[in-house]
Amino acid sequence: GFSPYKRLNGWLNKIIRYDTLNIGLNYLGFAKAGNPYMGVGRNLSYTKEVFFRVGGFKSHYSLASGDDDLFINQVANNRNTVVEFHPDAQTISQPKKTWADWFTQKRRHFTTAPLYKSQHKNALGLWPMSLVLLLLGTIGALVLKTGMLVVGILWGVRYIIHLTILHKATTRLGQSKDLVWLSPFLEWHLLVLNIGLYITNLVRKPQKWN
Repeated sequence: GFSPYKRLNGWLNKIIRYDTLNIGLNYLGFAKAGNPYMGVGRNLSYTKEVFFRVGGFKSHYSLASGDDDLFINQVANNRNTVVEFHPDAQTISQPKKTWADWFTQKRRHFTTAPLYKSQHKNALGLWPMSLVLLLLGTIGALVLKTGMLVVGILWGVRYIIHLTILHKATTRLGQSKDLVWLSPFLEWHLLVLNIGLYITNLVRKPQKWN
């Protein structure tokens, strides 16, 4: 199931809720399409039989975070997974209230993503990569002084698709529409933050997580 964060004031809260919405769309959408790859422990259930068949979280004891993600990545398939979208089935969590606390949380999450199956990592990278490629295409068109019409059309098509998906998703999940209309700004900000946090993890990885 989906587990959104509580809506509060401030840009940080919008970033957190937008990030959570996009992650939720990915894992719920993949599961609905018969290719589940993760779940969040805040809204997740599984049978004792499945848990003990693979030794529970034993293979993930060394990780600081993500045992629930990787357990689902290990055992879920199109025959044993059910998705629940209804807002009444959601568990609402308290969001971080400072940028420092959220950065620590996100850096911890980034230690889990490389351990997903390759097919899932590749698929999840396609959408953010489209943003980067369009940016590079725009720069190339400006330098070469040609192709701006094509680039503009591609930007328009991408954002129409994105806004349509977000609008339908927020309606289905009972989420606030503020994330839809702010998504062009939130997406760019989140992309820059994620790149920065990823590089930070490569350069300096803490020995333990608070």
